[in-house]
Amino acid sequence: MNIQLTAAIILPVVASITIAWYYTQDGDSNIEISLQSRLICWNDYTSENNKELTCRPDCQRGYFSLPGMSSCHPLLSCADMKEVDIVEPLGGGAVKMVYLAHWKGYKIVVNTLATDFHTEDFEHGLEMVRKFQQSSHVIQLIGSCGYSFLTEYHQFGSLENLSNLLGTEKLAPYNTLAFRFKLCINYVNILEFLHSSQHGARIMCDSNDLRKTLNQYLLTSGLRIVVNDLDALPEVDKSAGKNIKCGHVELFGDFVAPEQLWPFDDREFNDIEMPGYDEKTDIWKIPKVCAHFLGDALDVSVLSFHLFKIHKQCQSVDPSQRPTAKEVVDEYQRVWKLFELEDEQSHFIC
Repeated sequence: MNIQLTAAIILPVVASITIAWYYTQDGDSNIEISLQSRLICWNDYTSENNKELTCRPDCQRGYFSLPGMSSCHPLLSCADMKEVDIVEPLGGGAVKMVYLAHWKGYKIVVNTLATDFHTEDFEHGLEMVRKFQQSSHVIQLIGSCGYSFLTEYHQFGSLENLSNLLGTEKLAPYNTLAFRFKLCINYVNILEFLHSSQHGARIMCDSNDLRKTLNQYLLTSGLRIVVNDLDALPEVDKSAGKNIKCGHVELFGDFVAPEQLWPFDDREFNDIEMPGYDEKTDIWKIPKVCAHFLGDALDVSVLSFHLFKIHKQCQSVDPSQRPTAKEVVDEYQRVWKLFELEDEQSHFIC
């Protein structure tokens, strides 16, 4: 097989300095430096030369930074909103409307409540974004005011745009099986983070179909995935016997897990009688999301063969027989290393 894989070496230089040296899909290097946890740098694939090294400060809770800033800034408040200029709508849904905006020359995103009916969902989403700040898996919060909050802008947009993005001249070199499989790993890493977070086991409920699921995530300028929409992120507490239900209406289709479907054929749907479920609903959806990421990349059939067993387990009808997100990540990493061993052009093991 001729598959170029991304590799990373973490080199601790002294106690306060860590250098991460990454090899991109085409063999070029990418250096990420953290000096006393104060600087984050990455290759910016939105830049004019396609791989310009971009940096921003790594900030404490209550502060933010954007590419090119030399220091962290306190989260914006209502007093700062006069400096925020709305440019154009980016999209929206039942809970919120999303706008591109400018603040002091920086592009940011303004999220506003769409209707009063969804106030509780909006407030929950903002609370989750606040709680999960300082995680590289979650969209960066820029500030808030009333029923609006500001987040970092990512030019590549949601994962629904992936196929179109990889068809562009700029990103065509990364339309490889290695990059696409890395997205699968990245995606399941986020699920593992949410399922094992310090704020409880959180479930991605806005995922009743593939398109909706993809729209919960953004692709960064460094070609990483971050979760962006946390409006429906209920907590499962197994120790207290607390399961969850994703909404109060009947769900249909084979994208959702079997336990999310109304189980009684002899009567109509009744939300009160609908049994609850847990984070294993997210696991059920992994194979279809990963298959979408892999697309029709070269050698995808060979990779899919190696993923068949774990993906079959993910779609066990009995939720208790499905693996955890960590177990899926571990298996994905095993397959990744297996492909590296078969690939003479690989540079390093990730």
